[in-house]
Amino acid sequence: MKKSALHLTALLLFACSFVACKKDNYADQLSGNWKSTEVTLSGLNLTRSFNVQLNLVSDNQFKTVYNVSAPGFALIKENLSGTWQEDSKKQQFTLKYSDGSVEVYQVLELTAEMLTTETNIEDKVLTVTFSQQ
Repeated sequence: MKKSALHLTALLLFACSFVACKKDNYADQLSGNWKSTEVTLSGLNLTRSFNVQLNLVSDNQFKTVYNVSAPGFALIKENLSGTWQEDSKKQQFTLKYSDGSVEVYQVLELTAEMLTTETNIEDKVLTVTFSQQ
């Protein structure tokens, strides 16, 4: 009986070593290639005309692509890059663009598959929900 308990314990420990570990570092959780699935500006849904691709790299570099479209207008596409820094205590991250401008994003929700952020643009609130790509 003691041998069986020992074998069972060893088997459980061995099996646990193969279980996928959740990213335990906040920066690691944020890192990845994110694509917007919902965009609102002060409650106005802009999802159909505005999408964002945000690639937060683990070396604190980022690239982002903004696509803005509206009926009767040409597609506006803007590629930007810079560095990013997370603040796990404040549940936010900061994007510092190559031109020196800075945006702070509050993280409202973060899972392995989804990221919801909020930032202020002038006196309006931009909320973006992303899915992990």
